Amino acid sequence: MKVKRLAGLLAVAIGLALPAGANASGEIPATEFFLTPKSGSFYNNAFKSAEWRTETSVSAPNPPNTEILPTRQTTLNLPGDSRMTFNPPANMPVCPDSGPNGIGPETNNSVPIATIVPRCPNSIIGNGTATFLLNRVNNPAATLDGVVLVFNGGRVDGRPRLKFWAYSYDTGVAIYTEGTLAEDGTLAIPIPQLTSDSAVNSLNVNIPGETEEIFIELLQETVILPGGQAPNYVQAKCVDGIFPYSADFLLGRRLTDGTPTGPQETFNDVGEDTPCTGTTATARLAKPTVSGPGTARVGKVATYRVTVRNAGGLPASGVRLKVAGKGVAFNTAVGTIAGESSRTVTVRAKFRSKGTIRATFTASSSNGGTQKTVKTIRVR
Repeated sequence: MKVKRLAGLLAVAIGLALPAGANASGEIPATEFFLTPKSGSFYNNAFKSAEWRTETSVSAPNPPNTEILPTRQTTLNLPGDSRMTFNPPANMPVCPDSGPNGIGPETNNSVPIATIVPRCPNSIIGNGTATFLLNRVNNPAATLDGVVLVFNGGRVDGRPRLKFWAYSYDTGVAIYTEGTLAEDGTLAIPIPQLTSDSAVNSLNVNIPGETEEIFIELLQETVILPGGQAPNYVQAKCVDGIFPYSADFLLGRRLTDGTPTGPQETFNDVGEDTPCTGTTATARLAKPTVSGPGTARVGKVATYRVTVRNAGGLPASGVRLKVAGKGVAFNTAVGTIAGESSRTVTVRAKFRSKGTIRATFTASSSNGGTQKTVKTIRVR
């Protein structure tokens, strides 16, 4: 469990910002994008599990300008399907939009994180933080902190949908929004108002994120912000040495239901490519891991669990497991093992003679090589 937020994260970053005074109201939109492999290096020919963090903000002038335009929508232009994908596990439940176990636009916005989590505990894919500017013109110091949870919203026309719940303990109010990832990597996130005169100052998202303890000064207590339940939700590969990224900001006044009420300004093409390093993935079996008794009785069944792992990035095909030794023989097809994945095979051996046996467990693949593990078994 992390107590300090964002410790030891990510290897590559893009810092994007418009110059001060970039619009008549004085707002300065900015965004950063972080992506790192969960282990080792990215591949250039295969997807690999990754950690993703995006930070977006629109800073307001201080002293405040009465013409400030709140952010209505932030559109993240992520690397796209050829470089980055979202993969909710098949067994991960979708958090419904309504009902007592749902989270959606009709959910009571006074419901805190501790109450929201039990509604869809197994649908959490990430977390983060947010800050809000409350009554900025009349009270320049009213900057409020909030926490964010991201939920699996299923798919819209086959594309993954993310659901965001951001809660402010200072006001006891939350905002709900959602976005569907397009094939080209576009993720449009509408930004609601916390109250009738508020604006979102920043929204930071971490997927999968880690479980964290957040101390709330107003309550003088610590709350638990759960991390994502799908560690492999984000997949990425470094195709040609870059991760393209940009963000578009739509600023404008609106009613609490989002209806525009005045002028709006759009800032786009904010961004640049950032370098990444990708290695060539292959299929590569690791030595099989064997668990089971070191002592067996002659004529009796002894059970062993053998884990065959593909340590490479490409699928290992034609995988077989053989067990050989005095008085024991076993041979079975394991099938194809995806990159950086494993399968466990149960071996039931019946030894025909007493003595000390050196059983050899051999995993082989048509494209991932051959690996052996020897286990000494005493048969009585």
